[in-house]
Amino acid sequence: MNIKHTKPTPWRGNGVLRQSEFLSSDIEEILKSIAKGISHTQLNNEEVRKKIHKEIETGCGVVFHRSKLLEKLGHYEFRATFQAFCSWLGIPAFINKYGDYIKEVADTGARDSLNDPQRGHMTNQELSFHSDRADITVLCCWSPAYKGGELRLRSSSDVVSQLEKASSRLPVLLRTPIAHDLRDESDKNYCNIPLLWDEPNSFGFRYIRKFNESVIRHGLKLSSETLALLDAVDAEINEPNAYAEISFQKGDLVLINNHTTLHMRTEFQDSNQIRRNLLRCWLSSEYTRELPESFAPIFHETKAGIARGGIR
Repeated sequence: MNIKHTKPTPWRGNGVLRQSEFLSSDIEEILKSIAKGISHTQLNNEEVRKKIHKEIETGCGVVFHRSKLLEKLGHYEFRATFQAFCSWLGIPAFINKYGDYIKEVADTGARDSLNDPQRGHMTNQELSFHSDRADITVLCCWSPAYKGGELRLRSSSDVVSQLEKASSRLPVLLRTPIAHDLRDESDKNYCNIPLLWDEPNSFGFRYIRKFNESVIRHGLKLSSETLALLDAVDAEINEPNAYAEISFQKGDLVLINNHTTLHMRTEFQDSNQIRRNLLRCWLSSEYTRELPESFAPIFHETKAGIARGGIR
C-alpha cells in the first residue's frame, strides 16, 4: 500500500467520529474472531488492516468504534481481546519503564507537577491537549468515570492552518526547535525539537506543553517568544466547537494518530462503586511516516515503517 503522509485535510467538531463508521462492521468482526479464540497471527484480514491504517495515516487520523461485543465481555476476556487486537493491528511499544505494552489508565492517587513528573495516566487530573510518544495510541474503555473524564480530539492540520493565518511570525516559530523534557525516560535530560515539521512526504505536529515547561528542572528557561508561541497554540487548540468530544461508554475503542491528531482528557471523579478505567496501547506499523532526526531521543528510531516509540 502506497501511503503519502502529506498534510491531511483539516476537520473540526464531532463529525470526525462518524468518518470512520465505514470501518465499524469490519472492526467488530475482527474483535468477534479474536473473542472466539482465533489468534491474532491467524487472522486472515489484511485488507481490513490496511483500510484501518489508511484512515489513520492519510484520512482524519481518528478511528472511533463503539463495540457491542466488548461491552458484554468480562474483564479477563476484555483485556485479552484488546491486547490481541492491538498486536494484530501494529507493533506494540513499551508504555512504561517496566516493559508493559498494555497499561490501565486509572487514578492511582498520583499527582503530576513540573518539578515532580508523574505519568498522566496514573492521575485523575485534566491532561491538556498533547501528543503521545508513539505513532498510534489505542484506547478502550472498560469503565467510564463517575463524573468527567471526557476525551477530546483536535485536528493538528486545522490548528496549524489557523495559526499560519493568524500571524506571519508563527509559521517560523512552529518550525523552530524548542526544549522538550524527556522526563527521566531517556539517557538525556531533554532534546530540542520543533512543534511542526512538513517535509514533502511527512507532515507532523507534536505538542505537549508541560514537557516544554518542565525543562526548568534542568536549569533551562523558555524565552518570552516561545511562551507566546505556546499561548497561541493553546488558544487555538482549545477553540470552542473545534474539537471532538467522546463521553466514554464501556466498549468504546479509539485509535489516534499522534502526528496528525491531538488529544486531551478532562478531570474526572470516581465514586466507591464507579471507577474510570481504560486500557491503552502504543503502536507503530509498517505504514507510519518518516520523522525528523531530532526526534530520535523520543522515538528511538526515525525511519518510517519500523518498530519505534515508547519508553526504553
